[in-house]
Amino acid sequence: MQYDGTVITHQDDVQIILNGVANTDYDTLESKWQAVNDEVWVRFQGSRIPRGSKIVSAVLKLYGKSSAGSVSLGIKAEAAGNSAQPTLADTPTSRNWGSLAANTWVVPAWTDLSLNSSPDIADIIQELVRRSDWTGDDPLFGDFMLQLKATSIGSKGSQRTAYAFDHDNNGVSPEITIVFTPPPPPQGQILG
Repeated sequence: MQYDGTVITHQDDVQIILNGVANTDYDTLESKWQAVNDEVWVRFQGSRIPRGSKIVSAVLKLYGKSSAGSVSLGIKAEAAGNSAQPTLADTPTSRNWGSLAANTWVVPAWTDLSLNSSPDIADIIQELVRRSDWTGDDPLFGDFMLQLKATSIGSKGSQRTAYAFDHDNNGVSPEITIVFTPPPPPQGQILG
């Protein structure tokens, strides 16, 4: 099975601005990938991935706007069974990014409107759907949020800019594709 998610509201892609406060109203995610520890949060709603599923693959996709130099991003998930929508009161320490799984994306140079895919982040998503409080079975829940934090920036002027939900061009919101195998039904349960 496959879940294809996209950011569907302006409050689901957030950059943490210089004073450490969440900002949901930028049309690009640009200013926060210019220095080490700059971060962006991306939330996907209603995954409907059942708890205990086997995650085969997961890829985050961002539409590039511009790039310069070299940038690496660390990717983690919020350690929560259902991620609440970010608010302007959120700060880098207001969420639990304590997941064990993490990946590094050495982000290649990209151009305007290019679709750029992360390395496979299946281990990060697998960690979420194994949680005892994971709510993916419920169509109204199963929301999860990823943190993309700059872990290394090349020479002065290195940066990556990606489009966000608020940008005027429709269809350039962050996306994710997750391929999964649902768990078998409990023994003795009849499907139908």
